[in-house]
Amino acid sequence: MIIEKEKIEKVNNLKFDIKHFNDKYGESIDCFRYKMWLKKDITFSKNIYQEMVSTGSYKDNRRFQLITLSWKYLKNNIISFLSPAFSFNRLIQSYIDYLNALDEHCPMSNIEFVEYFCSIHTCLISIKTGLDRIAQLFSYYYKGVSKSITFGHIKDSGKYTSFLSYVDQKIKANDEDSSVFQCIMDNYHSWIKECVSPRDQIIHYNDINVALGCNEELGILEPIGFSKASPFINIQLIRKYTCEFYNFIDMIFDYFLFESNLISPCDYNGLYLPTEKVEKYLNDLTYYPFEDASLKPIFNPK
Repeated sequence: MIIEKEKIEKVNNLKFDIKHFNDKYGESIDCFRYKMWLKKDITFSKNIYQEMVSTGSYKDNRRFQLITLSWKYLKNNIISFLSPAFSFNRLIQSYIDYLNALDEHCPMSNIEFVEYFCSIHTCLISIKTGLDRIAQLFSYYYKGVSKSITFGHIKDSGKYTSFLSYVDQKIKANDEDSSVFQCIMDNYHSWIKECVSPRDQIIHYNDINVALGCNEELGILEPIGFSKASPFINIQLIRKYTCEFYNFIDMIFDYFLFESNLISPCDYNGLYLPTEKVEKYLNDLTYYPFEDASLKPIFNPK
């Protein structure tokens, strides 16, 4: 069975530009570090950020040694933010390989069919991993959020677990920052719950059920999956989840960088500065962390 070249090209065009994501989120993550170098009387904005990225200049040379722990965390975990797009591209490639390998007899028995569903598994798992990383980012700004926290879910009993439990508490407290937590909860109900349900099934219980369907837009065969907790799973649905994931990341990054006034605890040349010490360092030019005996090293030698 030969699939027209034009149809294969349309499928291939669904891939994400990985280099674009790598550049975009690499610069956004660096922005977390730059924010710490700005004096308190400077309003941090995207224009300032763009200037710093393009020129390599800093607003306060004295602060070049001040590196945020949140920046280090994000830098060390950028793969988890790129993985959903990479995994989706691998799904598209496995679909193309499947179409190119089709014969008239056993469209569900070739190895390309198996690789396609391995890629679906990977896509769902990578999105959940990225969500866990976002939840852990909050631990650098909010007391009560563990550095090992997972995103969580809402049980059938109505009980909130893990990070979602904290989100629920912040919404009920109706503090100044409750809107960002309400947005997180809205995202959970609109797509995250549906997205992570088949992933939970894969991790804890069974693989998704596999079947052969049809891509109605292109008029070609397309493998699809089924899960107890979600609708049938195909390329269009996975791409929707992936786009929603990156919209979610953008919202969280923009909140911490451009909307909130929170200052993260940070690392000053190996010394751990709690939030109040960071405030002091940014405002008091006579304060030198190395002269502060109350500070502890980030890593205690054994």
